[in-house]
Amino acid sequence: MTRFHHRMPRSDHLVTRSSRPAGIAHGLLALAGWLVFGWFWYRVFYRTPADESAAGVLVVAVLLVLSVGLTLAWIRHNQALARRYRGRRTRIPEADRDWSRDVLGRPVEGPSWDVVQEAVEVEIDVDERTGRKVYRAF
Repeated sequence: MTRFHHRMPRSDHLVTRSSRPAGIAHGLLALAGWLVFGWFWYRVFYRTPADESAAGVLVVAVLLVLSVGLTLAWIRHNQALARRYRGRRTRIPEADRDWSRDVLGRPVEGPSWDVVQEAVEVEIDVDERTGRKVYRAF
């Protein structure tokens, strides 16, 4: 018999959020990145002659307008989709699954699926004689 042990703590929180200090740290890190980015652009503009820096400013301005425009267009597209399909995903669809066999077609035996999901430890045995998969919940 082949034995597999699966031990997983149960969590009631499906969505986790960063703690306040982590959020502040992320914000400070992003701000530091933008300051370094601005400092490098400052150095580039003041090291180049005025006639060449005007072309650089124009390129940066065009890229800024283009990126902001594309971002706003993407946001509006997603908002239009959300309005169009409002209410379609209000609940998780029920899955009709036959748990009497696994994905390889082997017969499965054990307690009910609800008992297996709530168990702290689940032992899964495959009986090599019969090919039957056996679940034991602890």
